[in-house]
Amino acid sequence: TTLSHDIRNHKNHRKKLNYWQKNQISRSDQKLMNASDIQCLKNVVCALYQLHNSRNGNDGPTWEGSCFSQDVPSFATMIAAEASKTEKSGVDAALFFLDIMNRMTRDAGRKVEEEDPRLIGAVLNGLAQWGRAEEAQILLGRTLGVEISMANKKLSAIQSLDHDVTCPRKLTQSQAGPCYDAVLRAWSKCALLTQQQIQPNTIKFDEQSDKSVKKRLAPVDAMSQALHILLTQMPPEQISNRSCSAVLQGYGALGMGKEAEDALLKIEWMLKSPLEEGPIASSSLDVACYNSILHGYCKASKREDMHSAVKLFQAMKTETPIEINTGSSFFVIPPMPDIISYASLLNCYGKLGMASEAEKLINSMMSVGTTTRKPLETDPPEPTIACYI
Repeated sequence: TTLSHDIRNHKNHRKKLNYWQKNQISRSDQKLMNASDIQCLKNVVCALYQLHNSRNGNDGPTWEGSCFSQDVPSFATMIAAEASKTEKSGVDAALFFLDIMNRMTRDAGRKVEEEDPRLIGAVLNGLAQWGRAEEAQILLGRTLGVEISMANKKLSAIQSLDHDVTCPRKLTQSQAGPCYDAVLRAWSKCALLTQQQIQPNTIKFDEQSDKSVKKRLAPVDAMSQALHILLTQMPPEQISNRSCSAVLQGYGALGMGKEAEDALLKIEWMLKSPLEEGPIASSSLDVACYNSILHGYCKASKREDMHSAVKLFQAMKTETPIEINTGSSFFVIPPMPDIISYASLLNCYGKLGMASEAEKLINSMMSVGTTTRKPLETDPPEPTIACYI
């Protein structure tokens, strides 16, 4: 209970921090719990569980049986999952505590018990943090009682968790949306870590990341699995902008702008309302999803990608319908660009040394502030310091 209280205080403190303060904490490698603390927590829970199973035997101390209930491994799971944001061993500890809860459910004679979505979600978030996508996918499948298929044969040899196979605690599909989102983030992070391994001179690979990431075939394989889950495995009613963003941000972080735009168009077609009668409809996605595409084109730093980024940006700015090539003529009207959209395009110009184009874009943002008329919703945002940089 004391540890749980510390965790809550830690999370509430982080909520009050701005983006730069959170990054500063991450860079300083400040950990809520280190590996030694995690091991100590495991030892305590194991000792209590063994005492609970001994049932006041003569070989050990006597104690009240109610001292150990499912609340103990439940609290421990949440603590370890939160600590896993900075300490890798927290993920394995959280999985271990989940196993104890499953054993307790079976020992109590209950065949199936409803799983707390916050609990399983916390563990999946921990797995996503370290790119352990295979384990995240298997864990979600077991908890839901379904088999999540693979996108291609390259990923078919997926390995099992080194933990309890049976899962008497089940999660309902109606509560699984955030859990699916965590699995999508896990595959995106897996792809990014794999790319960091392939390009050690560009980005230093994190040696503490899960060893399963090092044997991944290619970033594109991991991203194809994320898109496969989103398009074919997730219940349609559970798909949100956050789900789509988890996949599109993965493509963007890899500099795969073209692949990201192709994925976006597939998502737009999937989310198209059956009530839409005309050939044109407003986008089902928010501007953050489209910004991921711009970021992907910018990260590639190629002239042809620059042209694609400008084309998409202009379509957003003028609300020009974008055609979806699905065999039937259907167009979506993209959302209006925000300050992040403008900053992404300026970053593209900066990387390619296109100073005059960057100045023109900055001037178009500044010109609105010089007029006396009332600002319109279609007006560009005023440039920030980041835009000038």
